[in-house]
Amino acid sequence: LLKNLLGDDTFTKRTVGSTTTYTRSIDQAVITAAIAKTALEEGIPFTGAELAEIKSLLDELGLSSTITVKTTGDALASYSMTGSGQAEGAAFSFALSGTMMTSDMEMEFSLPGLMTMSMTVTSAMEATNATVDLTLPPGAKVIDYETLMPY
Repeated sequence: LLKNLLGDDTFTKRTVGSTTTYTRSIDQAVITAAIAKTALEEGIPFTGAELAEIKSLLDELGLSSTITVKTTGDALASYSMTGSGQAEGAAFSFALSGTMMTSDMEMEFSLPGLMTMSMTVTSAMEATNATVDLTLPPGAKVIDYETLMPY
């Protein structure tokens, strides 16, 4: 599903000089189409009525999002993602943006007449020459990730 929703081929690509911009807009119709395409590719037997029901549920949520990624040469220059939706009277919105070394995020969730919750996060990274000591402490037991989290 993610390949059909957010795979490389789903983004619009535009290049000006050495900057390439990749854009993807997502709404209920795009999500429904990705579900239908995935079902066909994977042999999942959805009926027209089942797809209509999924579409109806997605329409109620009013989801929308836009993702933009800019690269210069082969390096990330910037990214942004905005989105919003609603369900049963609750509404949410978010905006993310950043570069290789910075990021900003704003999120809001509201239940009209009850509450509004907002969150803003800003972060910045700085390149250093410092190294991290990765030496395990004496007696440490190493657990293989694939053993811990089997697929």
